[in-house]
Amino acid sequence: MTLPTPAEILSAAGIAFSSFTHPPIRTYEDIERELKLPPELLLKTMAFRSETGFVLASLPILSRVAYGPLAKAAGLPRAALRQAGPGDLAELGMEPGGVSPLTGLPGTQIVFDVSVRAMATVHFGSGRADETLTAQAADLIEVVRPVFADLVKR
Repeated sequence: MTLPTPAEILSAAGIAFSSFTHPPIRTYEDIERELKLPPELLLKTMAFRSETGFVLASLPILSRVAYGPLAKAAGLPRAALRQAGPGDLAELGMEPGGVSPLTGLPGTQIVFDVSVRAMATVHFGSGRADETLTAQAADLIEVVRPVFADLVKR
C-alpha cells in the first residue's frame, strides 16, 4: 500500500503550504545550521509504536516530551510506548529526521501539545529528511484533527 505524502495530504485538503529542500537533517544542530529558522516556528514530531499501532506526538522543537501525559492522551499505559525505529518509520512512509504529523496510515493516533494552538506559521517534517513543510498551525490542526495534551516535560 502506497501512502500519500504529507504534502499530498495538505494538497488534497486544499491547505495552503510551501516546502523547501535542504541537506538531510537528523539533529537539532543540523536544523540550526541548515534551516536557520527561529526555533519558536519549528514543530517536531516524534513517532512511537505500541501494540495497537503508531502514536505521533507534535510539540515545539526545543521541548522535551513528557511520556506519561502522551501515553494518557493516546489511551495507553506508559510502558506500551516505544520510540519508533527506522523500519517503523518506513511503515509510516517517513524517514528519520523527517517525521511529520501528517500520515495516511489508518489508525495512527496523533497528539499535539496544547501550545501548538497558539502558534501561527509552523515549519514541520515532510516525511523526508531533506524537505521541510510550512503552513499555518490552524490549518495543520484542521487537517490532522489531533488530540491535545500538555506534552511538554517541565
